[in-house]
Amino acid sequence: MLFNADPRGPLTTTPARELLEQQPRVMRVTRAWIDDSELCLEVECLLRDDETTRLQMLYSWERKHDRHFFADLAVQLLNGEWVAFFEFVQTRFMEELTDHATNPAYPQDGED
Repeated sequence: MLFNADPRGPLTTTPARELLEQQPRVMRVTRAWIDDSELCLEVECLLRDDETTRLQMLYSWERKHDRHFFADLAVQLLNGEWVAFFEFVQTRFMEELTDHATNPAYPQDGED
């Protein structure tokens, strides 16, 4: 699930589509934490027009992926495997962004 970082709120369909068109690339993780069963990352993204934006990505370890991805991430970070870590974050970020832009199960424009 993606959220706007400032002000915090759900990323709805139209902004997600507009962001997807900007081809965001994760530049850096500005904050990370674990909340219940989610890996939470605040990421700063570079957009096609050279602007930047910050989003929060809450990623449940119980969905869509290998059950050991938390362990894989920990090993990557502890071993300084930054390229592998950022590839993982970018891939998961784009999957979530695409879902927000196209999947009606995600927050829609006008929903609170």
